[in-house]
Amino acid sequence: MSMRLLLDGNFNHYFDPQRTKGALWLFQHVPKTAGSSLREEIAGALRENRPATNIHVDGMDLAIPFHDRLDRAVEDFATRCADNSYRFASGHIFARHVARIRAAAPQTRLFTYLRDPVSRFISDYRYQRSPMHPGHEAFRREVPTIEAFLARGWTANQMTQYLLPLDHLLDTFEFVGLQDDYDTSFRILTRLIGIQREPSLRERTNPPTQDNPADIDPTLAARIEAAHAFDRSLFEELRRRLDMVKDDLAAWILQRAA
Repeated sequence: MSMRLLLDGNFNHYFDPQRTKGALWLFQHVPKTAGSSLREEIAGALRENRPATNIHVDGMDLAIPFHDRLDRAVEDFATRCADNSYRFASGHIFARHVARIRAAAPQTRLFTYLRDPVSRFISDYRYQRSPMHPGHEAFRREVPTIEAFLARGWTANQMTQYLLPLDHLLDTFEFVGLQDDYDTSFRILTRLIGIQREPSLRERTNPPTQDNPADIDPTLAARIEAAHAFDRSLFEELRRRLDMVKDDLAAWILQRAA
């Protein structure tokens, strides 16, 4: 059970529907790497016979530390999913949470997405200052600039913090896609879970505004890049490996369409 089948070119086994039939699919959603559109498309396709859910916490409840609330939410879901009653779940959860869910439901199949680290960081900052984020007013007061966001430190290398090293992903995840090659990744994922389709939804877009621009100067971009060395390594290595099988995969798919 791993993405190594895909990267090794073992497409027949990788896409065999019997290998994942009826499994709970869990989307470990690193913030600002894939988007609500992907989650809703996959959830909508999989919730036909069993329900789908999003594991989340109340971002405005400050009485309990955030990570304690998130741990409780995951524990609650792990208890509820043990009887195989769910078909799909997603959440901004960490590797320890994925391990807890898989312990409760061993047949869980995992997928996630990566994104160019600089683009992901900028998008994260812009989202948190936009009205789409419930705490955006407080965030704007506390973090007035993207430089201040970068200075916090813990905001860097978010993909690595959530997902752990690449070998862990290749050994335990069914699929790791790239936001930067969204269409190709979407087609692989949907073929894998048996709902072949083209991407169609586009939700929760955050267009640039005068007080929330998307462009930054090259000097700041270089500072953000320097703070994301681990994420850059993770992203580039996965992209390199996917590129190595891209042509063979396209030929395999074309052969089956003939």
